Amino acid sequence: MAQLLVDILERFSRRVSTEAAYLASMVLRYRLSVADVSADKIISKGIIAQPRNEVRRAATSLLREIERSAGKNISAFDKKTVEKYLRELARVVQQRSASDLRYEEKQGQELLRSLRSE
Repeated sequence: MAQLLVDILERFSRRVSTEAAYLASMVLRYRLSVADVSADKIISKGIIAQPRNEVRRAATSLLREIERSAGKNISAFDKKTVEKYLRELARVVQQRSASDLRYEEKQGQELLRSLRSE
């Protein structure tokens, strides 16, 4: 499933991918508060600030893949399932950013340690 999310995000720019993953995450979080609202309604009816069309398409693709992977609609997700997919979205976006920006996490951690010790 994770690879399918990566494949979806690779069709879009890093910026659109990041915004789409954020929007999909917002839909999942909103689901924890309001059980009977569909993902489409959240995205298209302005419950969350209106994203650009490209972001909306990418987020919808992510959410459809999440539903397909889970074998049920987001409206049927429990808290544990929501949290699982929130972690997966965060991991996929971090992986995409690391790949696109070509940063080395180990070097970044070492730099942070040295800056904090000064």
